[in-house]
Amino acid sequence: MTHGQLGPLVAITGASGFVGGALTRALLDAKFRTRVLVRPQSAHKPMPAACEKILGTLGDANAMNALTVDAD
Repeated sequence: MTHGQLGPLVAITGASGFVGGALTRALLDAKFRTRVLVRPQSAHKPMPAACEKILGTLGDANAMNALTVDAD
């Protein structure tokens, strides 16, 4: 990866929690692209602006497809 180039796309669930939030921030710091699944009841929680946010739940097939499409 050259300077300024973004890394692979990582799909993350649980990004609004303690561990998932730390993981998301670490991946962003390492220049990974991140796409996070955000539950409707957690949509009000702050997320890093660089995250691509998908609103839905683990049981929502459309949201899971949107989360994982083209993810590495």
